[in-house]
Order: sequence, then C-alpha cells, then structure tokens
Amino acid sequence: MILVVESGSSKADWAFLDEKKTIFAETAGINPSTQMGQEFLFGSGFPIHLLSKITQTHFYGAGVNSDESKTIIKHLLTKSGIEGIFHIESDLLGAARACCKDEEGVVAILGTGSNVCMYDGKNISQFSPSLGFILGDEGSGCHLGKEVLRAYFNRTMPENLIKSFEKSFKLTLHETLQNTYKNKGSNAYIASFASFLAKRDHEWKHLLIKKVFLEFVEQKLLPTPDISSKNIHFVGSIAHFHSDILEEVLNSNGLRLGSVLQKPLEKLVYYHKT
Repeated sequence: MILVVESGSSKADWAFLDEKKTIFAETAGINPSTQMGQEFLFGSGFPIHLLSKITQTHFYGAGVNSDESKTIIKHLLTKSGIEGIFHIESDLLGAARACCKDEEGVVAILGTGSNVCMYDGKNISQFSPSLGFILGDEGSGCHLGKEVLRAYFNRTMPENLIKSFEKSFKLTLHETLQNTYKNKGSNAYIASFASFLAKRDHEWKHLLIKKVFLEFVEQKLLPTPDISSKNIHFVGSIAHFHSDILEEVLNSNGLRLGSVLQKPLEKLVYYHKT
C-alpha cells in the first residue's frame, strides 16, 4: 500500500492507495518550521488500521525546507506506526506536480501560508524564499486573518461587519494576544479568521482581499524573471474561494491566471498512479 499525504499548517489530506481502491482521510496539519512539538492526531473516522500496511510514503508538507524538517516529519510518521520507504518533500513540489505533472510552469500556494516557485517539469526553484507568517506569507490566510483582526480591534471594520464578527467569534483582546504570541499553532489560529470573509458581500471585503493579493503579487510574483509570459497556477483555499479577485489583481499587473486547485491531493494521487 502507498500513502500520499499533502499537509498544510492547518489541515492534512491523506490517501491510501492499493491495487483495488483509494481511501481518503483528513487530519490537522503539521508544519515542522512553525509548529514544533505537534503530532498527528487521528480522529475517530481515520483508518488507523491501514498505517501498519504502508510500504511507501510520499509526504508533501508546508515548512519542509531542510534535512532537519524532513527528519522531523519522518520521526512523526514512524511514531504513528508507518514503516517502509519515505519520500518527504515540500508542499510546493506537491503543488507543482498536481498542477503541471511533468510540464514546466509557475506554481503558487495561497493557503494558511503562501509560497511560489518555478517548475521545470521535474524540479522546483525559488526566486525568493518563504519567510514564514511573521516576516512573509503575503496573500495567505494568515495575512488575511491579521488584516481582519486588526480591522476589528482598531474599529476600522464597518460597523455592520463588526456586529457580524462578534456573532461569529467571541473574542477578547487578551485571548487573541495569548493565542498569537504564546500558544502553539499561532499561524493557523490567525488564519482561521480569514473564514469570516467567505460569506460576506461587502466592498470593504473586496478591497481588503485585493490589498492582500496585491502585496503577494508585488513581493513574490513581479520580481520573478519572465513571469508575465507564463500562466500562474494556484493551490489552496484562499486562492480557490477568492479566485475572481485574484484574477482581477493578476490581470491589472499584466499576469495570467492558470489553474486553481483548492486541494491538490486527488491530482497527486493520479500523478503517483501514473
């Protein structure tokens, strides 16, 4: 049995493949660069009995950017009872394989965090590094979550949206600062507030998302050589749910939107099957 895992900081999607069928499952995500000390937590519906049957694992994860981070993920997988051969790679390579298979292209992730790379059909290269949720992650759920929280606490959010926010989230400033600066998984915590925008139809929302995407374009896309001649493919919930605004920002900067995948796992399963 082959296991394929695609993990962001918030969620991880699992696929168990054998000759007859594919079984999908989901857990919380793991980012070895920003969430040290966390482990995979398997819920009641997770097929734990399959873990001991794995002979080969392909893991693609956020924060997998060094030999040390790969060692952390391998340790967590073996601690969960998985043995066999391990291929542990970045979520960027997973996104590139899902979007482009063996053809070249530009691929970006806009999920809890953000990242972008060039793909030659086999390997990825980056013009600029991922700086994490404190120094970077432009255009991401974490970036949007910061903007929502700032607007709420600074009262720059429209009054009717403030009331809607307070119905959705029972927040205190103390609790927010505690979860942001002292607790584990603060990037995923901040990104969770981006969900507030999903069901709002308001000009303020449009302008906020446009501002966040513009910063991503200016910081991560425009400095990349020959970017205007290529389609740019995206993976992640933020790109998926706000693709209309994303395309608007790209077009206004002379860039072209390619495919948009909310979750790359099914395409990765197809990639590894073929």
